[in-house]
Amino acid sequence: MTAEETYRRNFLPLYPRLFNAAYALLANEDDAADIVQDTMVKLWNQRDMLSEVKSPTAFALTMLRNIAIDTLRNQKPTEQPEDNLVYHIPEEPDTETFIRHAINTLPDAQREVITLSAFGRLSGKEIAELTGLSADNVRQLLCRARRKLREIYSKHI
Repeated sequence: MTAEETYRRNFLPLYPRLFNAAYALLANEDDAADIVQDTMVKLWNQRDMLSEVKSPTAFALTMLRNIAIDTLRNQKPTEQPEDNLVYHIPEEPDTETFIRHAINTLPDAQREVITLSAFGRLSGKEIAELTGLSADNVRQLLCRARRKLREIYSKHI
C-alpha cells in the first residue's frame, strides 16, 4: 500500500473523532476545526512513515493533543486568572451552560477526562492513549468527576 493510500484508509476517516476531541479540549468549533486541520496536514506531511504506525487513532489523537497544547500556550490570555478564582454557576443557566460551568470547577485532571468523555465522545481507552494516563487512572478520574458533578447538581436544584 502506498503512503497516500495508508493516509486515506487509516487517517482520513478519523476526522470526526479528531474534531470531537479537539472540541472537547478547546470548547470552540472554529479553534477545533483549525487544530484538526493542522493535525491532518502534519499527518499528510509525515505520510511516508505512517505505515509503521500500529495504532492510527492513538497516534493521531496524541498529535492533535500536542498541537492543541502548543496552540493554547501560544495564545495570549485576555485576562490574568487569579490563583483563588472561584467559578460561579449562573442562577438559571441552560443545561449545557450549567454543565460547562460545573466542569470548570473540577480539578484539571478530572476536568480533562470528563470533557474528553462527555463532549469528545472518547472511550476510556482512547482518553488513556491521548493523555498518557493509565486506563485505571482514567476510570478513577471519571468516577470522581461524575460524583462531584452530581454533588454540584444536587446542591443547585
